[in-house]
Amino acid sequence: MRVCNWCKQYRRVKRTIANGSHQQKNKLIMEMAELYWNTDADLNVENAIADGSWPQAVEILERRLKRAREKADEIRTRKSSNAVRSGDGHQDGQVVAETELLSGSL
Repeated sequence: MRVCNWCKQYRRVKRTIANGSHQQKNKLIMEMAELYWNTDADLNVENAIADGSWPQAVEILERRLKRAREKADEIRTRKSSNAVRSGDGHQDGQVVAETELLSGSL
């Protein structure tokens, strides 16, 4: 069974808390604090881009929108060709692609 990175990290944290030495626990706390600060900084930048207060926010969002449209077109084309092969028609593939785009799975 394949385990995702988050699960591996979670297991390591649980083991360290349960059985780790004082030094290992201190190291874990420092690692977790660094991850928190990096994540918080990334989130603040992304929020500033999203609300337009980041310099060049418009350019960044336009590039992202262009990439999202290209990705949606790829998915729509792939779903459409799969639908044609299976006899489902283009509309189903388009709906799936739009659903994936809206759900953020792109």
